[in-house]
Amino acid sequence: MIIETKQLELQYYKCFFDPPYPPPVCRQMSHGVFAILGQKSVLSADIVHSVTSTFQMPYITPSLTPSSTRSADSSYELHMRPDHTRALIDVIEYLGWKYVHFLYDSDEGLQRFQHIHKMMRNGSVQWFSVVRFTDVNDIHDELRLADMPDNKSFTKAFVVDLSSEEAYKKVLKQVS
Repeated sequence: MIIETKQLELQYYKCFFDPPYPPPVCRQMSHGVFAILGQKSVLSADIVHSVTSTFQMPYITPSLTPSSTRSADSSYELHMRPDHTRALIDVIEYLGWKYVHFLYDSDEGLQRFQHIHKMMRNGSVQWFSVVRFTDVNDIHDELRLADMPDNKSFTKAFVVDLSSEEAYKKVLKQVS
């Protein structure tokens, strides 16, 4: 009995899915590449979806799971981070928050807020305040906006969606 073994070669290519980059992807496919590993953004999601669907090629990414508008069509995308949007909604509804401040620092945070807002159209939340931190090293002005009296509630409910653990540490250092 003869057993044939093949060695898997992993090559790293710094290739972003923004025009005019799809041709290098096609060249790699002609050399036997069978999956793409990479990071995508809100701006490149359509291109990634198009390439993976057209060539039926898996795309493995640590990026946020696809938005609800495309989740059914993203059969070739594998997201290494679980989507915790439904869990956030469950917490907001369980705690009965009617007025929520959503603070974030990235396009993924904005995408997650949009997904939450779309999924919560049942009226369980009456009002959202949305603030994007432009610089996590200096958030005082943005926090003052969120802390202004809103005459809606004595209790303030915050969802803080930051892009990294380092960003969380910087924000916590400024609020403590």
